[in-house]
Amino acid sequence: MVVTPPQTGWTRAESPVAGLRRRGLTLTQVLAQSVAAVAPSAAMVTLPGIVIAEVGSAAIACFAVAAAIVFLVGYCLSHFARRMASASGLYSYTAKGLGPVAAFTAGWALMIGYLGIALASVLASALYFTSLIELVGLAAAGSTVVLSATIPVLAGLAALLMVRGIKLSARVALGLEVTSIALILAALAILKINQAEGITAPPASTGRLTIDAVGLGVVLAVTSFVGFESAGTLGVEAKRPLVSIARAMRWLPLVLGVLYLVAVTAQVATLAAAPLDIGRSPTPVADLTRLRGDTALSAVIDIGVAASFFACIIGSGNAFVRIVFSMGREGIFPTVLGRTHRRYATPHIATVALLTLLVFVPLIMVVAHTAPRTSLVALLTLSAFGYLTSYTLVCIATPTFLWRIGELTARPLLAGIVASLTMGTIIYAAFAATLSADSSVPIAFLLTMVTGWLLLGAIWLNDRSRLRNIGVYDETLTRDVYIGVTPYGNDMAETDGR
Repeated sequence: MVVTPPQTGWTRAESPVAGLRRRGLTLTQVLAQSVAAVAPSAAMVTLPGIVIAEVGSAAIACFAVAAAIVFLVGYCLSHFARRMASASGLYSYTAKGLGPVAAFTAGWALMIGYLGIALASVLASALYFTSLIELVGLAAAGSTVVLSATIPVLAGLAALLMVRGIKLSARVALGLEVTSIALILAALAILKINQAEGITAPPASTGRLTIDAVGLGVVLAVTSFVGFESAGTLGVEAKRPLVSIARAMRWLPLVLGVLYLVAVTAQVATLAAAPLDIGRSPTPVADLTRLRGDTALSAVIDIGVAASFFACIIGSGNAFVRIVFSMGREGIFPTVLGRTHRRYATPHIATVALLTLLVFVPLIMVVAHTAPRTSLVALLTLSAFGYLTSYTLVCIATPTFLWRIGELTARPLLAGIVASLTMGTIIYAAFAATLSADSSVPIAFLLTMVTGWLLLGAIWLNDRSRLRNIGVYDETLTRDVYIGVTPYGNDMAETDGR
């Protein structure tokens, strides 16, 4: 006999984010989502080279500062993660602290961040796979045809995994990341040991050292951490969201900081002694091993980095489509984007929309013969502006949210102030640096933000009641109470006792 649960005054009959598979992911799978979105092994061999080209040995300090800033952000986010289970992460968090307009700004900026990283990952993954194909002699060096054919295959495979289920994509991404981190650490160790051998070309420039350059260096270093907060988009699907997501946000930046400091320290001396062309390459470490004639080591690096970037497509894509899904449920985007697959319980229509962008934007860059390094730096910088804007708003929202619910203490107040002011300063320095060097990226970011605000203004003029929906999250359902458990399992007791 089917028993209909009674309706109470403070519960819902149906979650506003119903359709996603509730309470299925373990702590390891939640961590896998964040690790995949960060792609630490790819970041370890790509971003240090780009930052070193900008600021030389000061890259070590840039990564240390970035780690400290991101840890503060994670601390602020954990206060939201311990109190609500969201499918859109920072977007919903900001709504609870600053209201719908700031939340939309944070969510729109975060979408730019996830999309920029996903696009860069498609391009970078294709570059490394193409490099590997060239290495074994199956394609000519710099083959545009091979690169163009690789992009849709990688993007399509990533989208297929995303649609087939969050568990499957998390497992695949974690397996790829663990393998690639081991490969990259081994390769860097061999490269460092053999540092003094095999180079006969003139030494490279160590880069200029100005305040603007250091600001840009920190921004690029911060991009090696972004994505750690993507666990926040699994609030509906995690088994114990109030515990596992808060832990992922709080401790992952520290682990990543240690990995990156080891990687950048090993590369500062190695790349500083390398030819100028190596420093300007989109794949500097792999090219350096190739210059030394170490084909096997170069192949190991290509495989590891390509796999890591592929995992990043999945991680960033999963987070992106869940924000789009939430906005579809709220009526901010067309409601069709808020649908989920009947069998796999994933936002499949939002994923198809993302796939279109993942295929055509990198292809246009390749066909237009834009230098790969230029495309990667532009996409990473664009995404960094998005992430930093979103991080700044959610850090401001943290003390406001805690004050509203009567739980504000000195520590989150200080963390929120320091983190938001620091990131605001970094954004200003990065804008100044990029405007003086190439204004196209900051202008593109501002135009994209203006487009979002125009959309928000149109909604306000036509049906402002929809703005009240912004910030939906997985609320307690009547059936959760009726059968004697909360939607968060035993988390409430644990977090109440923190």
